[in-house]
Amino acid sequence: MFLLIILLILGIAHESGSSGNSSSSSVAPPAQAAQQKAEHRSIGVSAKSNEAVRMEAQGLVNVKSYAPDIVVQLAYASSNNILRTQLYDSFSEAYLQKNAAVKLALAQRIIKNHNPSFSIVVHDAARPQRVQLRCWEIARARRLQYLFTPPGNISMHTYGVAVDVSLISLSTGAEVDMGSSPDEPGALAAPKRERSLLQSGKLTAQQYANRLLLRKAMQEAGFSPIGNEWWHFEACSRREAREKYRPIL
Repeated sequence: MFLLIILLILGIAHESGSSGNSSSSSVAPPAQAAQQKAEHRSIGVSAKSNEAVRMEAQGLVNVKSYAPDIVVQLAYASSNNILRTQLYDSFSEAYLQKNAAVKLALAQRIIKNHNPSFSIVVHDAARPQRVQLRCWEIARARRLQYLFTPPGNISMHTYGVAVDVSLISLSTGAEVDMGSSPDEPGALAAPKRERSLLQSGKLTAQQYANRLLLRKAMQEAGFSPIGNEWWHFEACSRREAREKYRPIL
């Protein structure tokens, strides 16, 4: 009987120890804990838009991957543009061919070195062909089709090598005065007429200097301006774009 009592006591002690071990084993295994941490980190991180996924699938890169401090305010992500039409639903990022993104990052550094409170602001970058065609259709209905590349040709935006940019003051949150708004057509927008605009008083000395600052930074970084839009710059020639890249669909 005494031996039976001893065995019963030992059995109870063993069960208590097993219960204690079971309690401590409620901690997740290392692999599970790592997964839980990864899931926790992913909370609050927004998924990429469908447009961004399509851009990346075609080899383009987000410019913020190369210039995280650059400001992006895509004109066609809202109705605040020359067409007064929103063309992107949930897409508000700037994508370019990698070579063009690297050049834009260099231009941003040049601007920052000149004035740390300034930043380049991107109003348009890579523009898929279907969006380009939509732009042209809306523009044609409003007799503005001369502002967009017609369907028979490919826009440099559609190759992912053109950007529409301006400068923004981070201290005030306002765009630097260039004498006209980006995407505003007319003689006032044309770099080739700036000297005569300055002489006639239609462009102030400060507005002219602001344009020169932007243009100098973009050209030093490897972009080329065009004659009728102070905000438009191209990272390569049209011939090179045709040879190296496919139009973005």
